[in-house]
Amino acid sequence: MNLISQFFENKTGSVTVETSIVLPVMLVFTISAFEISYGLFQWNTAQKSARVGARLAATTEPVSEQLLTITGLENGGEPGDPMPEYTYLCDGASESCSIGKFNERAFREILYGPDNDNVCRDTTKARRGICDIFADVGPENFLIEYRSSGLGRAGNPAAPAPLITITLKDLEYDLPLLRFITPSRLRTMPPVSVTVVAEDMQSGA
Repeated sequence: MNLISQFFENKTGSVTVETSIVLPVMLVFTISAFEISYGLFQWNTAQKSARVGARLAATTEPVSEQLLTITGLENGGEPGDPMPEYTYLCDGASESCSIGKFNERAFREILYGPDNDNVCRDTTKARRGICDIFADVGPENFLIEYRSSGLGRAGNPAAPAPLITITLKDLEYDLPLLRFITPSRLRTMPPVSVTVVAEDMQSGA
């Protein structure tokens, strides 16, 4: 009995055992906090790049060339009438629009910036495109939608002032360590959307 009681009363090495239990847990929490912070930084960068893309889309040629030919007079409208309802969705993955021809040059100007250099890199503010800010974005990762805003007037030529929405999709968080222990659905970034009114942007608002 003395040997048994001495065994349970012996505290030698207890610090080492406690450290071996606590240290891995603290290490996991520290790494997780760092990776989550880095993920939030990537989310914020994606939002910033979408805002830049929306501004470019509002001040350059439309990706859907239907906006260049629409008059608002097609169904008996009169010059000066409000523009009719319309929605044109253009997908970079398929390089097509729901209505109208896909303007590849305008699309690439939004993606790569006004210099349209087909390169994603840090550059001057005036030359930035979506992927110059967030290099993970490729043509397959974003949609652009033109939707009637209630502004603009019918005529020949018309003066459409659409709502323009840039949506970034199917992007993954770049988490160097957590990627090995988290499922794919948790590494996928939620879609990021930014909407502007073309008329506001063109007027410098």
